Amino acid sequence: MKISSSYLYNKSLQNIQTAQSDVAKTREQIATGKSLVRPSDDTSKLRNIEMLESQVRKLDSFDRNAAYLQDRYGLEETVLSSASDIIIRIKELAIQAANDTLSGADRDIIAVEITSLRDEIISIANTRDVEGNFIFGGGKTDIEAFVKSNVTGKVNYQGDNRETSIAISNTRSLTKNRDGTTIFQTAPRQEQTFTLAGISGVGKSNFKVGSAVIEFSISANDSTEAIRSAIQQSLESSGISGTAQAVVAGAAG
Repeated sequence: MKISSSYLYNKSLQNIQTAQSDVAKTREQIATGKSLVRPSDDTSKLRNIEMLESQVRKLDSFDRNAAYLQDRYGLEETVLSSASDIIIRIKELAIQAANDTLSGADRDIIAVEITSLRDEIISIANTRDVEGNFIFGGGKTDIEAFVKSNVTGKVNYQGDNRETSIAISNTRSLTKNRDGTTIFQTAPRQEQTFTLAGISGVGKSNFKVGSAVIEFSISANDSTEAIRSAIQQSLESSGISGTAQAVVAGAAG
């Protein structure tokens, strides 16, 4: 078989061009510090790199979510600790108000402080995060979770019971927003609070269990839970075994 000189020339030229291309590629890899400069270099390696980069981006997102939740839970812990301190103070005032030696004026002063403390709890229940979202409104983060009527004194929950979550790993998500009723209220929404008409300041009430007279103190604008708690405390201090339950008949208004 005879091989022409033109074939040999073209073949040699092709080899030279390939070598030059390899040299250029090597120089580019050295200059950039990367073994893969363009998709055509090695498609299988490139696919693996893209998968790894996608996984890194996902892990970065999980890290950001975890850091966000850490800040959010820290905020919740701080404000709920403040609310707990206020509730302790309200209980102390309720005990003081039950003292028979207090005058009506003294009880009025206590009632003013209790009202102020309740307003502080409402403010805490309407805490916002750094993005301006209400953290105890469930899925409704753009409106106040709790609003007190200036007319009736009732406190109404404007949020909902949705709790949104965000992922911190491929298999785990944690709650971001909380339903305010699970934290600040135990009664259903339609029985949240009511006003005790005709009562001013703090007053004492009583009822009988057999021959025993059970006395308890209540104040204007007390919630059903507050009244139930006062009755329960009186039952226990009287040595009577039983559980007080708050049941309100009819629609709230």
